[in-house]
Amino acid sequence: FFKDAPESVHLCDYPVCNEAMIDAELEAGMAEVLDAVVLGRAARNASAIKNRQPLAEVMIASERKVGLGENLAAIARDELNVKKLTLLDSASDYIVYKLKPQLKTLGPKYGKLIGAIRTFLENCNAAAVVSAVRNGTYKTVLDGTEVEFAYDDLLISSESAAGFVSASDAGMTVVLDVRLTPELLDEGTERELVSRIQTMRKEAGFEVVDRIALGYSASGDVGRVIGERKDRIAAAVLAESVSPAPDKNGYCKEWELGGETFVLSVSKIFKKGN
Repeated sequence: FFKDAPESVHLCDYPVCNEAMIDAELEAGMAEVLDAVVLGRAARNASAIKNRQPLAEVMIASERKVGLGENLAAIARDELNVKKLTLLDSASDYIVYKLKPQLKTLGPKYGKLIGAIRTFLENCNAAAVVSAVRNGTYKTVLDGTEVEFAYDDLLISSESAAGFVSASDAGMTVVLDVRLTPELLDEGTERELVSRIQTMRKEAGFEVVDRIALGYSASGDVGRVIGERKDRIAAAVLAESVSPAPDKNGYCKEWELGGETFVLSVSKIFKKGN
């Protein structure tokens, strides 16, 4: 069909790279997004909150400079299913540190002060101590003696502050706000419903473009969310109608969500000419 076409694409040379098109800043920013998303997903897994459940905010703190324009931030928000992304100088406000003395190093230096050191570490501003030893040393005076802690002098453990969950690696910490408002919970229920309806469309053998009638029998929060968000749900699943009664002649299925059992039905709408 094409007189100038090569004999085979497999016999062609690879295209020559145009280095002028390389955007180093974009590549660096995308690498930061990938790191943040990996840590954010790890934090989600630790919290046992499903990916379909929207969250209010993700916060990112990094020892290296992180520059995310709106386009890259939007990718990270979408991947982690959060409403807001904030860059922090430090994540210390969202992490609770617990400190114990490393006896192997502190014992030989401050043997008789170990008791005082242990008491100090249990009651000090742990975040300030951790920040100091990560960048050098921390000094204080105990029983009239100056005591200096290096990073290796401490046994550091951490846990997320109440309402937050975090994950850290390679100098980056990602913190998720896992406090769920009624609005976020309703949006999570909506997304779960859409996922189930899309599964039913596939199981019923419908084409992607097929329009449907959606029926349901549900009470509690599930029934309320369907009633309040039926237009959004209908738009997502190509439903031309949403009825509070399953169509027994359609494809019906019983589901469970949040401890509630409910029934959904999907029926293909046939139009003239189909």
